[in-house]
Amino acid sequence: MKRIIVTGAGGLLGTDIVRVLAKKYEVIPVEGRKQLDLTDFMRTLDFVKQVKPHALVHSAGIRDVDECELDPIKAYRINVVSTRNLCLGARHTNAHFMYISSDNLFNGRAAPYHEFSQPSPINVYGYTKWQAEKVVRSLINNYYIIRTPVLFGRGRPLDNRVLQMIEELKKGKRFKASTDQITGPTYTQDVAEIISVLLETEYFGVYHVSNKGEASTYKFLVYIAKQLGLESELITPLTSSQLRRPAMRPLHTTLISLYLEETTGIKMRNWEEAVGRMLN
Repeated sequence: MKRIIVTGAGGLLGTDIVRVLAKKYEVIPVEGRKQLDLTDFMRTLDFVKQVKPHALVHSAGIRDVDECELDPIKAYRINVVSTRNLCLGARHTNAHFMYISSDNLFNGRAAPYHEFSQPSPINVYGYTKWQAEKVVRSLINNYYIIRTPVLFGRGRPLDNRVLQMIEELKKGKRFKASTDQITGPTYTQDVAEIISVLLETEYFGVYHVSNKGEASTYKFLVYIAKQLGLESELITPLTSSQLRRPAMRPLHTTLISLYLEETTGIKMRNWEEAVGRMLN
């Protein structure tokens, strides 16, 4: 059975990637720095050479946009240097390399964005993802780059905004959400299934993977609250500027793909349908 290394295996997306890929492959999960510090070049190289994977799915990294803004050096080390180390390991074993990127590559002024849109990030997080993509392109021939917008799923409460909101509303507490930050909310299970299909092919390149439709963060969270019968009135609508966060956010980053459906045969569902699938 082919081996696949999955980094960030304990994260919101990584949990679903591991679960879906385990149906077809021997998955070697890397859940965090205690298991393997991906910024340590020699340890990372030795690990990949020892496993000799067929493919490597790199889902690990700092996703907190404000944390990246406050500590850029840490952000570049974890999001870019670790990607470089894994790529060099993949070169030694001739493994296919899949990198999970972000809609924060774009400045939010010309949505919707397709695979050939020019990246122009406006925050440190976006710059690290763009630089990591460049590293992948320069070091790997057999690569897939998957760009996703804001993700939702059932795993890991630590970085799961939906679960955090549900817990707050159940306690009768207010929850803040932006009305002007618009994207295509996307279900982690759907992304994991696309990844599984692509890994069976050699259709390398960049793919935008997003559920159809778009919504502001406020509209998205209110929709989920109403589906669960929770008090959506407790969700406070604010603009991005009113939230006073350290990092700028691109305001409109809806992603579309020019060839995902034609390549995989999978038609992405609307985000509302994906929410229903998650809740059921």
